[in-house]
Amino acid sequence: MTAMLLAVPLTSACTLPGPGAASPGEDTGAPTSTPWVSYAHPLRVTTTGGILHLDGHPWWPTGFNAYQLATDWTVNAGCGAMVDLDSYFSSRQPGTVTRFNAFQNLAVDKRNGKLNFEPIDAVFTATQRHGQLLIPVLAAQDGGCEDEQYRTRKWYLGGWQEPTDMPLSYSEWVAAAVDRWAGSPSIAAWELLGEPEVGVCATPDCDLHQRRCPEDSPQVLRDWVDAAGAVARAHDQRHLLTLGPLGGA
Repeated sequence: MTAMLLAVPLTSACTLPGPGAASPGEDTGAPTSTPWVSYAHPLRVTTTGGILHLDGHPWWPTGFNAYQLATDWTVNAGCGAMVDLDSYFSSRQPGTVTRFNAFQNLAVDKRNGKLNFEPIDAVFTATQRHGQLLIPVLAAQDGGCEDEQYRTRKWYLGGWQEPTDMPLSYSEWVAAAVDRWAGSPSIAAWELLGEPEVGVCATPDCDLHQRRCPEDSPQVLRDWVDAAGAVARAHDQRHLLTLGPLGGA
């Protein structure tokens, strides 16, 4: 069954104009990592006619937002408290889905500034051991736990492909992360970005009340989803893609 993009409409002026499938993309040439596991397992989470299925049965996912799971103070700068992964996953019912931060900064070794995938690998290993499911979030709109910079309209129009202070650009990180973990049986979906918003800031701190979304923001976001989704699709044709949409009015 072909995986499709799940684009949940946002309820702000920065919403997507409508759902659609991210098309397979060309090879970006971005650095990739060694695949973590093989594809010798059935795809657990699928969709038909907009209905999610888990192991072939209609599914309404329930679970937890445990963003801090990849924090390892001995390796990375962290994002929240360290968690005993086996204790966490063993306390969940089988098939529970957990959304966590699989940010590039959590794969950067603070001792030398180089990529070190071990903390995120550990999350996938524990998840598989306990029969759980994951939604890895590849970056956050507000830059939390990375550069702490709000991602403005300029970022969506091309900045996501530009170099950063970390080893890889966002585009390269998507390619590297998806390539590495696409073979995990624990993936429910890839979340390209948490709480996306194509905003224009009026103040340096991009205060919520001092930013706006231009009229074409929905289409800018739609185009970005297609482009970033194509990068992911170049490395994983199977799993669903999604966003972490904003709530409120």
